[in-house]
Amino acid sequence: MPEILALIRHAMQAERDGYFHYRTAAQRTDDPQAREIFEKLASDELAHHKMLEETHAAYEKSGRDAVLPEIIGGPSVDLTAPSPIFSPEFRERIKEKHFEMSALSIGMTLEQNGIRFYRDFAAKAQHPELKKLMEFLAKWEESHLEALSKQIKYLQEDYWSEARFSPF
Repeated sequence: MPEILALIRHAMQAERDGYFHYRTAAQRTDDPQAREIFEKLASDELAHHKMLEETHAAYEKSGRDAVLPEIIGGPSVDLTAPSPIFSPEFRERIKEKHFEMSALSIGMTLEQNGIRFYRDFAAKAQHPELKKLMEFLAKWEESHLEALSKQIKYLQEDYWSEARFSPF
């Protein structure tokens, strides 16, 4: 039981880290669409944290017999657009957008770590509801990773060219 509680606390910290990362990105970007999406991502991380907090409380109270909170919510980023985070105009100003590109890259690392953590946790979980929650959170984080990855791919060549990352 202490191991489960420690794993849940670890996940809560990771979600809090993600929240502060995306909130900072929303505050620092001058792209209105990106601000809105980063705020949605921050909100998603808070929703994850809340589910984990409620799960932690249920385990503290009832142990292995815990009744876990209802799983609610889901991905909030539209992945159908070629540029799911930034506005089309952002690409025209890519040369000075080092912070935003770094925010995408750091976000991808956070999401990859989260996915791996939740999948590993789900594989170990014996409580069916806990397993279901961890699988749900992994899929939600996968949607975040997909949006960030798609955005980087959309901007990467222009950014590398403008930042002179290539020799030609």
